[in-house]
Amino acid sequence: MDWPQSTCYLNGEWLPLAEAKISVLDRGFIFGDGIYEVVPVYYRKPFRFDSHLARFERSTREIGLANPLDRAGWRSLVERLVATCEAGHQFIYWQVTRGVARREFSFPADTPPTVFAMTTPFTRPSPAQRPGRTPQATHPGGPGARGERKSPLSFFMEGPQWPSCPSTVHPRTSSTDSANCCSATR
Repeated sequence: MDWPQSTCYLNGEWLPLAEAKISVLDRGFIFGDGIYEVVPVYYRKPFRFDSHLARFERSTREIGLANPLDRAGWRSLVERLVATCEAGHQFIYWQVTRGVARREFSFPADTPPTVFAMTTPFTRPSPAQRPGRTPQATHPGGPGARGERKSPLSFFMEGPQWPSCPSTVHPRTSSTDSANCCSATR
């Protein structure tokens, strides 16, 4: 894979993205047990950062996941990521999972979370790269337009093509786990 020459943050360390490794026993990998956020950056300034952070904080609270950083910590992390990328327009992505633990359905106690963050230069996809559908087509105004929390599956697994996840699932469902995506709002 052609990895971008960028720096990422993983569990307190800053390292090249190509060198970042996460355990296969991470609950985010095995169960989708985590929360993510994406903050667009325009002209090197995070767009509506406080709103994105508020949604992330609400999401972690609602699934009982300890938020590993305070507001100043997240702001500092995002500012440092922006500084590592030359592009004026970027996407900052971060994800926090419940961490590495035995594969059991109960939540592990006293397990440090996995904290990952990276930045990607924003490049507009060509029409050939986006034939027919984009995630913004799922909800009028695009993902999070109403200030709800994000789940990768709540945007892509709705409608008649996904009968196990009906179109009535509300995007406030935050867990990246498909079972939670389909049942949390019922």
